[in-house]
Amino acid sequence: MIKAFYTAGSGAKAHQYALDAIANNIANVNTDGYKSQRVNFSDLLYDTAENGRVTMGTGTAANVHTDNSPGAMIPDIYGTNRSLIEKSNVDLIRELTEMITAQRAFQMNAAMIKTADEIEQHANNLLSR
Repeated sequence: MIKAFYTAGSGAKAHQYALDAIANNIANVNTDGYKSQRVNFSDLLYDTAENGRVTMGTGTAANVHTDNSPGAMIPDIYGTNRSLIEKSNVDLIRELTEMITAQRAFQMNAAMIKTADEIEQHANNLLSR
């Protein structure tokens, strides 16, 4: 049962990192030259059976990296040297979609922690009788 807490806890933490990165991207959507951040998820640890087959995963991790793709180039109408300014590369529609996905995943991990806690309580009540 401890693995259920660990898996759900690491999932909730990873999705919190994703929500933080998304919030930062949305806050900087109009910042010239800003490069958006992306979150990649990876598995942390697997238990293996005797024959080497993977049997059960026990968590996830989030890695934040910068998306270096170029933003839109617009003319600098206020400058005197007629240069171009690179806008941020944040796609607001993509960010809002990823935010909804990360929120739902975080909620599911929180529900999994609550369910595992309730099962632990029932098991402890059975042992104390």
